[in-house]
Amino acid sequence: MKKLTAILTSLIMTLSVICQTSVFAAFSDVGDDNTYKDAITTLTKLKVIDGYEDGTFKPDGQITRAEFTKLIVFILGYKDLAYDSSDFTDVDASHWAKNYIQTAYNLGIIAGMGDGTFAPDAPVTYEQALKMVVCTLGYVQFAENLGEWPEGFIKQANTLDLTKKVNSTGYSEGATRGMIAQVLYNALEIPIYENNGYNWVATEKTLMQDYLKVKKLKGTLVGVEDYLTEDCKQDLNESEMAILPNDSSDLVKIDFSEFTSNVTDISKYLGNTITVYYEQLTDKDDRKLIIIDDETTKNSEIKLDYEDLNSFSGNSLKYYDSSSKLKTVKLKEDELTVRYNGKLVAKNETVTLTNPTTKQEETFSREEALEQWLTPDTDYTIYGDVKLTDNGDDGTIDMIQINNYDTIVAYATPTTTDYRITDKLVTGNYLILDPQASDYTYTITKNGSEIPVTSISANDVILYTKSLDGSYYTLLVTNNPVKGSITSIGSNGDKMTIGGKSYKIGSKCEAYINDKDGKTLKTGVSGTFYLDAFNTAVFGTLEQTAVIPYAYITNAFIDRDEGGKIYITAYAPTVSASSASSYPVKDKVKFNGASIKSELIIDKLKASADYTNDDTELADQIYGAGKTPTLTGFSQPARVTITNGEVTQIVALTSDALQTQNDDKEQIAKCKAADKYTYSSNSFSLNGKTAFSINSSTVVLYVPADRTQREKYAKKTASSAFTTGDTYYVEAYDISSSKVAGLLVLYGNDGTLTSVKKDTNFSIVSTLPESVYNEVKDDSVLQFSVFAGSNTEKAWTTYDRTEFADVQVGDVIQFAYDSDQLAQGRINNIKFADIAEVLDGKTYDGKKFNWEEEQDPTEDNNYQKYKFDYRFKKNGTDEDEVYNSTSTGTVPYSRACMYNISQVLTDEKKIYVTKTGFENVDGTYTLDDSDYEEITVNASTKIVRMDEDRDEISRYVDNTTTDLSINDLKDAKNYGEDCSKVLVCSSKGTAKLIVIYN
Repeated sequence: MKKLTAILTSLIMTLSVICQTSVFAAFSDVGDDNTYKDAITTLTKLKVIDGYEDGTFKPDGQITRAEFTKLIVFILGYKDLAYDSSDFTDVDASHWAKNYIQTAYNLGIIAGMGDGTFAPDAPVTYEQALKMVVCTLGYVQFAENLGEWPEGFIKQANTLDLTKKVNSTGYSEGATRGMIAQVLYNALEIPIYENNGYNWVATEKTLMQDYLKVKKLKGTLVGVEDYLTEDCKQDLNESEMAILPNDSSDLVKIDFSEFTSNVTDISKYLGNTITVYYEQLTDKDDRKLIIIDDETTKNSEIKLDYEDLNSFSGNSLKYYDSSSKLKTVKLKEDELTVRYNGKLVAKNETVTLTNPTTKQEETFSREEALEQWLTPDTDYTIYGDVKLTDNGDDGTIDMIQINNYDTIVAYATPTTTDYRITDKLVTGNYLILDPQASDYTYTITKNGSEIPVTSISANDVILYTKSLDGSYYTLLVTNNPVKGSITSIGSNGDKMTIGGKSYKIGSKCEAYINDKDGKTLKTGVSGTFYLDAFNTAVFGTLEQTAVIPYAYITNAFIDRDEGGKIYITAYAPTVSASSASSYPVKDKVKFNGASIKSELIIDKLKASADYTNDDTELADQIYGAGKTPTLTGFSQPARVTITNGEVTQIVALTSDALQTQNDDKEQIAKCKAADKYTYSSNSFSLNGKTAFSINSSTVVLYVPADRTQREKYAKKTASSAFTTGDTYYVEAYDISSSKVAGLLVLYGNDGTLTSVKKDTNFSIVSTLPESVYNEVKDDSVLQFSVFAGSNTEKAWTTYDRTEFADVQVGDVIQFAYDSDQLAQGRINNIKFADIAEVLDGKTYDGKKFNWEEEQDPTEDNNYQKYKFDYRFKKNGTDEDEVYNSTSTGTVPYSRACMYNISQVLTDEKKIYVTKTGFENVDGTYTLDDSDYEEITVNASTKIVRMDEDRDEISRYVDNTTTDLSINDLKDAKNYGEDCSKVLVCSSKGTAKLIVIYN
């Protein structure tokens, strides 16, 4: 034994192999019920033993004496010693284990069979293995005191617990590989005895700590870098973890940089009680992680998906288990660790969340936030998973980890230019994950492996969490499409079945399909659907089916000359865009999805015609008083398939109820009733609110008032049919989820109405209305003349006899007109009767010819503050429409205003004007012109005057045919209170029309 002691005390070596990262896959033949699983698992991770290439360990297999000797020598670190000869006659120089056997003999661990042999290839017996381990640990003297071989060594082995958990039929029987693993495992932490030259003395040395240079620690993982629990009170460095030992309150920090570069390999155990093995050569050296033993240390965990949650209240969480039974679990009150999206939420922390509906921030206590997250149908219910950990096995949860995911689908692979992940589903949505960013970190996992952001591919479905402070992101990336036909849809529309398997339908999935394919998910639809990690279809593409084109049906009839053949008359622009035509109906025709006999079509179309033709209710406005559209009893928009000149399919309206939307291109639904809509840049608005839009795919059908006029039907484009700012009588069909109409029916002579807008010129009534006959309307209407802008005098015919009957010469008005140039929609800007009162002596604020009179802005006066200063307002507000330029600055976009002329600068083509009136000062009326405006009179500015009788407006100097000019304006500087009183109509700061009033 002196030889063993001398070598043990002088040469303590570490197997370099065990200092490498431990990578271990469970053996296929060592199940959880195997008695030796813990021992086999730990020794394998420590690289003391190993399995076979086929993934098995063969725990019931035998081990030879030579193989076991090699194990002992390896543990002690003497694997490299070499000898020329052996002390055993049956171990020659060519035996593979010669050096291991001779080393063990020299150490006093083995003695042979007593006849000079060792029997290296014989199975090692249980008692032989125990004796060799007892000798290795230095307990030979104790064994010999207990009896002869083998009884004394067996008793000593029992005393040392080397036989603990070993199942044996007899000590003299061959030891299995599982038994040997258990014996060695039991020996790892037994204190070694050493001979100091005089006596055998106990030490604190063990095979594991002093020969393998490995220490074992069991405790709770409370921190990994900046991932902390409530129990971690210290900051951690990069690649550093902290464990709170079960038997101590002092944290133990361990460096895991040589174990893994992926922090999630460690952080996934956060809050769990684990056993770790780490290397520490001296007390001053850093601890280096070797093994995380998650096989032999068990924690009680409950993993839940968001659908499993029932409610959370008073530190109790109710959930549904795998059998759909309602369960309740208690969470610790004072020592609970809460982690949300990868970061600690401290007990007294205030949690700020953004409401996904209102986009407003709300604050909660931690307990309130838990209730919001974990209770279904709140504004903040998670879409993700929950892990509950009980590391004390006391039935209460020590830690809850919540992952609440958002979804994004990669439009393309991010580049190193900006590392931007652009969302395929939501326009304008993106995620930037710059690996060089200093204010956040992230991990991206795809198919179980960590990847860089530039490895994300187009159509990858990404679930990502973002910590409350925005400093950490976790991404789960999948590209898992399922292809097939939908065989059923759940009653709530949230699940579908494809190929016999059920999948959840994400809200963005249906919206994306509606927008892209114009369809709704329903039974029978086929497509490819992309799933996230929760088996939810996030988006998909449907197999393209033939779109049934739009048409306008005008008639249906039986042709007796053809044996009762059924025909329909329709304007079908995909067949003929020039006019409506008659087409025979196939004997078996598809109507609204069902195959029927053609003779039933007539009654079907009569019924569906009742659901449309809204222009009949607006006939007076659209076509004129007393005018009504001519219908046929079949008039209606529809989808019609015409194949080889024969009608094979008709899709008609099934209800007169307005639908919010319809994305199904195999149906037709009315979504917006006929009304007068204002058009602007592909959008139609009603009462100031956008109602719907159109795009290049929208079919615009002009429908004449007389539905029998085949040649009057027309298919139009937005550019040819609509002008921004004008109004149109239209009705919209099949509005998509993105508010784009599939079909637009346009009514009227051609449906147009040029409405009043900010560019509309102010008109000065120059002659009183007179009665005239209008051929278009076949009725008596009124006609009057105006000067507008810089244009010459123009006569206008009114839409009806009443609206303009009371206009007076000199009135300032604006009005709309239709394509037949019929004036309508009059707006009173400034009445001449009000101007005349001031001209005839009415004073305001004690001043003559004072144009500063104020009024209460109301809807009736178009929100104007001044009676004689009309400014075009933004729709429905009292805010001026304005124009900005470097030359004019900010000025009213459109304005009509009364002034007194203060000074005329003929050479500069300018006039100085003021709204201020003349004040009586010592019997003389004087004008305070300190507050004046400068107006440029250019060549295009039209100047007109009211004649002395106030019954006509003229462009000429009195009693001449000479056009008025700036020279005909009188200023107060020379004429005093007899100066010219003028109305200036301007646009974008430039005078277009000046009216001189007398």
